[in-house]
Amino acid sequence: MRHRGQSGKGTRGGQGILLRGWTWWGLLVLPLAARAQGPDLAPLDVRFEPSTRKVLKGPVPEHPARSLAIEAVRNEFVGFQVVLAAQDSPVTGVTVTLTDLSGPEGAVIPSSQATGYREYYVEIREPSWCETPMSTACESFPEYLRKPGWYPDALIPFQDPYALDGPPNPVGAPFDVPAEDLQTVWVDLLVPESAPPGDYAGEVIVTSSEGERARLPLALHVWDVTLPRERSITTAYGFGSGQLWKYHGGPDGGDPATRERILRNYEWEMHRHRIDFTNQDAPLRFEFDEQGHLRPPDFSAYDAWLGPRIDGSYYPDGAGIRRFDLDWFRPGSGLGSWTADQWKEAAAALAEHLQEKGWIDHIYLYSSDEPWLPQNLASGTIQRIHEDVQRLRDASSLYRGKVMVTGPHWPDLDQDVDIWCPVTAMYGDAYWPAGVWWGRDEYRGHLDRGGELWFYVCNANFPALMGYDVDTDIGHEPRLVKWGAWREQATGFLYWRITYWQDPDPWHDLANVEGFGPEYARNGDGILIYPGDGNGTLGTGVPLPWRGIDGPVVSFRLKQVRDGLEDWEILRMAEALGGGDYARSQVELVYRAFGAPLDDFFDRQHRPWEMDDGPVLAVRARIAAKVQYLLHPDRYPDPEGPQVADPTDTAEEAVAESPGEAVPEAPDLPEDRPDIQVSSDPGDSKDSGAPDPGSDDAVFGRDVAGDPGGRSSGGGCAAGPRPWGVFWVPLLLLAAVPRRTPRRR
Repeated sequence: MRHRGQSGKGTRGGQGILLRGWTWWGLLVLPLAARAQGPDLAPLDVRFEPSTRKVLKGPVPEHPARSLAIEAVRNEFVGFQVVLAAQDSPVTGVTVTLTDLSGPEGAVIPSSQATGYREYYVEIREPSWCETPMSTACESFPEYLRKPGWYPDALIPFQDPYALDGPPNPVGAPFDVPAEDLQTVWVDLLVPESAPPGDYAGEVIVTSSEGERARLPLALHVWDVTLPRERSITTAYGFGSGQLWKYHGGPDGGDPATRERILRNYEWEMHRHRIDFTNQDAPLRFEFDEQGHLRPPDFSAYDAWLGPRIDGSYYPDGAGIRRFDLDWFRPGSGLGSWTADQWKEAAAALAEHLQEKGWIDHIYLYSSDEPWLPQNLASGTIQRIHEDVQRLRDASSLYRGKVMVTGPHWPDLDQDVDIWCPVTAMYGDAYWPAGVWWGRDEYRGHLDRGGELWFYVCNANFPALMGYDVDTDIGHEPRLVKWGAWREQATGFLYWRITYWQDPDPWHDLANVEGFGPEYARNGDGILIYPGDGNGTLGTGVPLPWRGIDGPVVSFRLKQVRDGLEDWEILRMAEALGGGDYARSQVELVYRAFGAPLDDFFDRQHRPWEMDDGPVLAVRARIAAKVQYLLHPDRYPDPEGPQVADPTDTAEEAVAESPGEAVPEAPDLPEDRPDIQVSSDPGDSKDSGAPDPGSDDAVFGRDVAGDPGGRSSGGGCAAGPRPWGVFWVPLLLLAAVPRRTPRRR
């Protein structure tokens, strides 16, 4: 296990953190400008940490980083952390502010583009398991073990981002730092699309009730690249509103306008993190006449709901959703109470309407969840999916290319599935014995035939698989797993639920041991946001660890997911511009596989993915430089030249290798620069006018008996103890191995 006091390669050294490609534009050296207000101030240590590193409770890192250099493309969020450690006495009324960032030729990135969060620490007493029937050697790999301790996850906004009117409402700041303890602040900075490329400089200012405590210099390099607003990657992240009204809108959830506003806040916040909900609750009914024939459907309410979300006018950034689960005619759900003819008539009518509106390419059909599970195999789920897909294609050819299955390739569905979406543990040799599941070589044929590949992570993501666990000190796992998805040629990523809150305390009970069993109940599984509890009703009577807000409280892990999706878009840009080979060669320096069994054959010298964030950030910088060069070859050098350092070099080594490189001067800061509070910009808060989506009373979504549009009871993770433990592993292997195509080596 990495000791928190040790520095990561390539990011930490002496008085600064370098988070970009140091050899490309030079190491910007900025002096520490800490100011003490008098000898009686309680000691407060202030330093930086990168966004990719979790700062656990305990000793602060041994080498303080007093300056920070970060990089970003335009229209991208870039985060960093400020660590505040009190010594012998508490420090009260602490807050962190950011000045405007001054750039080339008078350009300014205003501090209003930044959002500050106080990182909330939760104590994990029962860590997520490592030992499983398939991997019994975890004690030999302590660096992968999940451990008890205090972990940062929930991010409490300094100011209420969902307040509609009036002055900013403080929530997460000011705050106190207890004696002999630390508090971490996360800062998000959105680089405007209009920002000129080049170098910017500003300051991070820390104050307390006793006055100003420190001024630390911040440098930002903006690449001459703009992240597109429209998303090219499908995200299917499950959201259920069933428990929402325990924490918002009062005891009964409030009137329709209140519910609409709160649901909008949740949807907008996830959209701001480049994530689309799996489902859209667009209202639609199909009715049949006395002879059993379909009456002309009324699509007006359906269109009023979907149209603004697809064209982007519903969202503050103007970007539309990429794709969504149609939520009708789900393969595997059967006919319900309809006849086969009625089913086909309705399916054809909906497909034709979607085609007419230009929306057909925005849908996919989520088949019965995880049909490979033994209980689903036994109940005939595979056969039902096959029958429904054939009926669907008979109804309309427009549904071709739209059928998605959460699971690894299964031969009996070879001709039915358009989008395979395996959990990363069931891809290649990531966890199961070699040859059991398809990997890169086998899926290539499916992709060549026009199919798609997505991935998901779930409670099966044991070490050394990358996942979304809270109780790991490797902060960048959720980010790097998106790089792996791109490398495997995926076009989408699914997550079964983001609101799988546990009663009675969703802020601290982060694993459903009763539902999944101790082996599969991972801390944070199904939870990427927390209920803000705007009314303080707390339907459970548990004290709220922050002041309530009418929307979600986001998490450290959600920020990593967002950063990974932004990286994925940049990787796709590189490929589209002809730099795919270079991007793959760089990604392969830090990603080789989603995981590997922790057994006697585990190769410590060639780990499946890089555990140190320094090389990851260095690779990210070089890929951004490559995209910049491909867009503007007449203005910028090609990073494939010899001047690029190896990503495993330290910052000091990289600078030593290029002694003749000029160090640019930091732009002068205006003397009258405003010290503006780090704030949140919730965007346009006017009413959307969207119809009432209603409630979702089931934990996993609504189950509508007899309704072929009804949702299945899961989304990439089955509830209840996982049946594929010791007893089911041999049966799954017997079911799978005879059907596998021999792996090509």
